Amino acid sequence: MLVDSLKLLEGSVNTNLSVPSGSSFPSLPSDGELFYNTDNTNLYVYSSGTWVSILPIQEVQYYRLGGFVNGTLSTSQIIIRVPVSDDITFPINFSGSFATSSVAAASSASFVISKIVSGTTTQIGTMSFAAGATIATFSTVGGTTKTLSAGEVVLITAPSSADSTLANVGFALVSTRN
Repeated sequence: MLVDSLKLLEGSVNTNLSVPSGSSFPSLPSDGELFYNTDNTNLYVYSSGTWVSILPIQEVQYYRLGGFVNGTLSTSQIIIRVPVSDDITFPINFSGSFATSSVAAASSASFVISKIVSGTTTQIGTMSFAAGATIATFSTVGGTTKTLSAGEVVLITAPSSADSTLANVGFALVSTRN
């Protein structure tokens, strides 16, 4: 079980926290005992004769955008322009995202990742292939997370200087639903 935060007393160390779980509470609990309810995904503590919910556990819901471009790319070609259906957050440097090509770039090639909000396009990051590489690296502007609201658009454009060898680019951007 993953818990977002847990306050430990000063000087205490926890290397492996194990919490009993199930669909019904233990029958003879002691004050301070923890229990994870698998039916409602809440963490409880037993206090003064009652079980008290202390932290609802929420499953991370991923939102993925992917695409593929067959062949070589033209200058500033639009690779993807798609509205998102949910509020989402891209992690710092698009952590967990992946892009490959079947033919490496002759020189470095940086794709611009932007969001479009009310007609205004703002760059939020890049997807870059180093010279000779077939796997891209990602970065977010300012090295921070980037959020989009439902209906806003993700736009990826090819490099402003077309590479004559980079070909067959596929990618998957990973974000989480807010």
